[in-house]
Amino acid sequence: DSRAVQPLIAALGDENARVRQAVVGGLADLGGSPVFDPLVRALKDTDRQVREVAAGALGRLKDARAVEPLLAALGDSYANVQINAARSLGALQDSKAAEPLIRMLRDNNGAVRGAAAEALGQLNDPRAVQPLIDMALREESEISLLRALQSLTSLGHTGAKEAYTQLRTHRPGWQEWWAQNKTELLQRK
Repeated sequence: DSRAVQPLIAALGDENARVRQAVVGGLADLGGSPVFDPLVRALKDTDRQVREVAAGALGRLKDARAVEPLLAALGDSYANVQINAARSLGALQDSKAAEPLIRMLRDNNGAVRGAAAEALGQLNDPRAVQPLIDMALREESEISLLRALQSLTSLGHTGAKEAYTQLRTHRPGWQEWWAQNKTELLQRK
């Protein structure tokens, strides 16, 4: 209901962070042009969880104007904001996000690397192939590795497709299998 937009926007000024967090989610559910600017402002909230929800909400709007604010949010000090910003950029599928997401493949946080890998697969940008291969060869987090392989698969890498299928279906001993097969599989195109 469009009548709810203005009261929700006003509630973004509430001193309680939980209220602001709920408001951001409510604005995203309403969608539409009037909620865009308030959601962008919420990316700069003092509360990290409000910023986290705002980064995810902007992706749900499917509004190309969100690309630049989301690119800036990739530099947030809180990993969950970075993760949601990466996922939203993947959903928006703007090639401007490719290079910043590629840089995130070297982040110290495995969840951040995984979100960047996943988003790169959605962008369908061939510049991501070699950085994703490099990430997969050094990745220690199973979830992040699977996201890198899934993205390489969506980019047409046949070796990654085989590895993804094997790792997804044969969990026990995956680390040993991966150590023995990763170089050969990822050399295939």
